[in-house]
Amino acid sequence: MRMVWAGLGLVATSACVEVPDDPEAAAWTEVEEDPILDAQGRPPNVLLVILDDVGPEMVDTYGLAEDAAPTPTFGALAEQGVQFTRAWALPWCSPTRAALATGLMPGRLGLGRAIELSRSVDEEWSLPDDAWTLPRALGASAAAYGTALTGKWHLSVWGVDAARGALRAGFDHHWGSVGNPQPNHASDGKGQNHLNWERVEDGVVSRSNVHTILSDFGDAATLMETLPSPWFVQVALRAAHFPYDQPPDDLHGYGNVAGNKPLATRAMVEASDRALGDLLDGMDPEVRAHTVVIVVGDNGTTNSARTGEYAPEGKGGGSKGGKSSVFEGGVRVPLVITGPGIEPGRQDDHLVHVVDLVPTVLDMAGVPRDTWPALDGVSLWPRLLDDSVPTGRTVMMAEAFAQFREANPPVDEAMWDGRTKWIHEAGGVRGAFEVGEIPQEGKATGDQAARDLRARLDDPERRYAPN
Repeated sequence: MRMVWAGLGLVATSACVEVPDDPEAAAWTEVEEDPILDAQGRPPNVLLVILDDVGPEMVDTYGLAEDAAPTPTFGALAEQGVQFTRAWALPWCSPTRAALATGLMPGRLGLGRAIELSRSVDEEWSLPDDAWTLPRALGASAAAYGTALTGKWHLSVWGVDAARGALRAGFDHHWGSVGNPQPNHASDGKGQNHLNWERVEDGVVSRSNVHTILSDFGDAATLMETLPSPWFVQVALRAAHFPYDQPPDDLHGYGNVAGNKPLATRAMVEASDRALGDLLDGMDPEVRAHTVVIVVGDNGTTNSARTGEYAPEGKGGGSKGGKSSVFEGGVRVPLVITGPGIEPGRQDDHLVHVVDLVPTVLDMAGVPRDTWPALDGVSLWPRLLDDSVPTGRTVMMAEAFAQFREANPPVDEAMWDGRTKWIHEAGGVRGAFEVGEIPQEGKATGDQAARDLRARLDDPERRYAPN
């Protein structure tokens, strides 16, 4: 059954919903869809894969750059489901992960950039133990999801027992690492890379010499076999984050790329894509058929790996900024969703934010909306089933700030309505730009839409609202 939110009341409707032509009116229409159940009456499994430092120009399925990495698995998923062409994350990895964990814009939580794990609890942010989280809600749902995280957590500092941070946030298991494979993210300060890193397995710390790509997907395969059904497994890849080590040779065709930032990044993207394909191919066909697969980036590509027209301005390209910036190069990410009931083979240009994935998964899992806390995202589930249903999102917002440096840090911020984008960089760019099909800022504009976006950002009640 569908429920349409119309003004002040919920009204049961038939299978067809009349969608207003006026986008502003459509923004006030919310549709609720029941989950797709299997023969045992269970909602679908959910596999959420988070790519690290991978913008859409790195994924050949998007057709944005000639030197994009081959991504046949992503392409196959796009043919089976919905590929979103205008998806945003936050400019840094930790804020995006916080949004995916809590369903809130991380600025509400006081988080504005990557967490420095070596800082003290008085200097740095960590996810509060009592925070509402998606894995906790899924585990407590009527379906009693089994939940697991493989790969990177990056939402706690070592001073709060970060090795158990994901477990305290509601995951039944965490096999992977607390942060990135770099020296200042290890509890002992020793060197790390993708081939020699500090492993965490349900709170127990050890060392691993298995490449992070193989570990992240291999652990996922094991946990998917052992968790109760339905399950929610989040694979938070360390690739293609630096260091720029050699990926497994049988998973890419770039040859020796160690130390070559642009090539190593593309090799890690291809290797991750092929490893995901191996994981999906190895699943029991019945389990695979009842699994929703979501692949999304955590932020844009780093400037050092960007080439061609997506290289930074001044280095032959047109990018005004990559990872860590609120320009398109920092916030535009790949996103594909496929699974039972989802319309196949569709490219969708609706505005989508990573924070929307939390209500989307809750809807997929059949968690009643009257049990949800207030969330900043809108559910994509009705639109995934029927592309005539709007999402209700008319604007997207991103921000970045250094949460540990001062009480009121300077904030870089941006808001986009799908055409006009207002940007304010602390101490830098301030103004509006047109953003079209290419994920880069175009010519400057000073239209009324720009003034409206600026006013929204300055309004605490509307700053994080999706419409």
